[in-house]
Amino acid sequence: MEHPAVCPSCGTSLTPDARFCPGCGKQVNATPPIPPPLPGTPPQLSIQPPQTVKPTAIPSTIQPPAAIPASPSILPPTIKPPAGIPASPSILPPTIQPPAGISAAPSILPPTIQPPASIPATPGIPLSSERVLCVIGMVTMRTGMFSSDLYHMVVTDRRLIFARQTKEMQSADVNQARERAKQAGKGFFGQVGAQMSTRSGDKYLSVAPNLILTENSQNFSIDLNQVTKIATYHADFEDNSPDTMEVITPGQKYKFNIQNAYNVERELKQFLGQKVK
Repeated sequence: MEHPAVCPSCGTSLTPDARFCPGCGKQVNATPPIPPPLPGTPPQLSIQPPQTVKPTAIPSTIQPPAAIPASPSILPPTIKPPAGIPASPSILPPTIQPPAGISAAPSILPPTIQPPASIPATPGIPLSSERVLCVIGMVTMRTGMFSSDLYHMVVTDRRLIFARQTKEMQSADVNQARERAKQAGKGFFGQVGAQMSTRSGDKYLSVAPNLILTENSQNFSIDLNQVTKIATYHADFEDNSPDTMEVITPGQKYKFNIQNAYNVERELKQFLGQKVK
């Protein structure tokens, strides 16, 4: 509505911005002016309703896959290095060589100490091919008026070894012989015969000479090249004296009582020849 130029009630002229008549005081019916927009007020936008969007059809040239193909193997059958890069060497090469300029590590054992090819002999007992030829059992050496020591004389191809036989050793030999005979099914007489066989000293026939010598601290030996004569003497039946044997060397004479001079002489001559008289 436009603002009237005069008051409709009294006809008084009105100013353009008058809201009441200055003549009659009545309100002038006029549309108030639209105030200008405040600073910073955003302009009003017209909102249009959205248009209906029709779905786009999938072109006939694009088809969904019939099935998802299987993924290729993560690790191919063979993995080859790129061209120009050589294959990695084996982690452990056949032979490990020291770097240039560094000599190979020396042997743990110096040249003068070599590992033995076989188990060494007991210290102080050198290995040899010495052989036991025979054993003369029950050889007694007098040590005093009423005392003596009992030995088995072991004859080898190099020396005479005198193996001391203590009472404990004799008792052990007898018990072992009787037990072996018993296990073999022998009776009383068979066991007694086995017991008597221990007097021969045959237990040393299969023992290494070096081990025989070290069996007892009282054992000793005489090298054959030092023996000049072995003499046997038969006892006189009238005075009941025993048979004896003398082993003579350039510096000493060893005298023993023996069991049977005839048998001892025959057996020693078989191996020692002219040394036995």
